Amino acid sequence: MPRLLTYISIEADVPSDDEIIEIVSSEVQQPEINKSPRNLGLGNGTCEGYTMQLPGGQSPHGMYPFTLHDLHSLPWNYAVFNGILILFACGCRGLQAGFMGTCKSCRDLGKDKVLEGIKIRMESGIAENTTFAYHSINGLIQLLNRKNERIEFHRLHGLNPRRSLL
Repeated sequence: MPRLLTYISIEADVPSDDEIIEIVSSEVQQPEINKSPRNLGLGNGTCEGYTMQLPGGQSPHGMYPFTLHDLHSLPWNYAVFNGILILFACGCRGLQAGFMGTCKSCRDLGKDKVLEGIKIRMESGIAENTTFAYHSINGLIQLLNRKNERIEFHRLHGLNPRRSLL
């Protein structure tokens, strides 16, 4: 994990014989975040949505194909709270049904065929020639790295025959 550096400079109206204090800390302590879906700050009686379980505890920012929402009319909206991907059905009225914490529309998202396909692609990967919108940002980064490796291979492969001709 990269280390964060913090530079704090304290300047105030101080007499000229006093010096300015600069505090340099090499470690920034991050507050501990409770990643429980039940602790999202939603009020009592509010629908908590459908919590999307991501493979291997991955970040939703890198795993979920957000661009699909621009191309298709998906029956849910998304939100990320404390690193947890929460989906809310378009039919959600924001109120929970009984003691379940989630309304029926949001619970039914778990059975949606499109969402099941997204989960399968998250777990097993996606074909390289699939339209970019279906890739997550992590998938796009992998594609770019493979493309760069191929370019480098062909560049070096092209240099070798030139040298042998000389």
